[in-house]
Amino acid sequence: MKKIGIILISLVGLLFLVDSQAVFAENAEQDNHTFTQPFQNTTTSLTGASVKATMYFTKIDYWDVKKATLNFSYQITQLENSQDSDLTVAINGVKFYSWRPEHKGDIQQKEINVPLELIKETNTLTI
Repeated sequence: MKKIGIILISLVGLLFLVDSQAVFAENAEQDNHTFTQPFQNTTTSLTGASVKATMYFTKIDYWDVKKATLNFSYQITQLENSQDSDLTVAINGVKFYSWRPEHKGDIQQKEINVPLELIKETNTLTI
């Protein structure tokens, strides 16, 4: 059984590119807006085998979301003992992205495109 020691430095949040049909724009540049929705728990620690962190976010009902991106910052600690670890991201129980983090102690960044069909008004993000 593989053990993983990971510190989730900050889940900056989901970036939503929204076409705001409900608001009248004066020009084409004002028609598209980007919103950032930060998570409450910005620092979480995961240690052990088969561990997870769960966060929640909402999509405002009048948003017409064109793109959603999860900006994920994390750090692998010394506890990982050079064993390979996998990280998997799920929205509302549907796993859609997995990767193996590099074995380095620096803060690592991952920008993950979220499939729009998984996003509802209230959502659960699981790492």
